[in-house]
Amino acid sequence: MGMKDIIMFEIDEERYGFPIDFVREVVEVPKIMPVPETPDFLLGIINLRGEILAVIDTKMRLGLSKTQVDDMSKLIIVESDEHKAGFLVRKLPSVIHIDEEKIVDENFSLSPEVDAKYIAGIVEEEFLVILRPEKLLSVNVD
Repeated sequence: MGMKDIIMFEIDEERYGFPIDFVREVVEVPKIMPVPETPDFLLGIINLRGEILAVIDTKMRLGLSKTQVDDMSKLIIVESDEHKAGFLVRKLPSVIHIDEEKIVDENFSLSPEVDAKYIAGIVEEEFLVILRPEKLLSVNVD
C-alpha cells in the first residue's frame, strides 16, 4: 500500500475529507441561484465557466445543521463517474497525505449524526473521516 492524498476540511471542529481523485478544483463561492422544490441540502446551482453545477451544503448533506456562507467559504468541485457538484465548506481546505494502511474501513463515524453510508473510512490518529463522494452526489435522499 502507498500514500493517499485527501482534501481535508472541518465541520463543527471535526475533520472530514474527500479522496483527491474525486476533486476537480476548489473555488470561491459564486452567486448561487436557488432551485425550488429540491432537498434542503441542495442550495441551488452555479455557472462555473459555462458549466451548470449543483451546490450542496456539505453539513446538511451529512445530516447536520446548515452552513453559514461567509467570505471564508469555498466550494470543493467534486466529480464521480455519474455526477459533478460543488460542496460548500466553511474555509479553505488543505491537502494531506495519509498512509493507506492507517485507513480503517469500518463504517462508523466520529459524529453519530453522520450516516455511515457516506463514510469510506476513518484515520483514527488524525481524527479524520474520509467521505464517499459518489454517495454524497447520489440523487437519493434517503
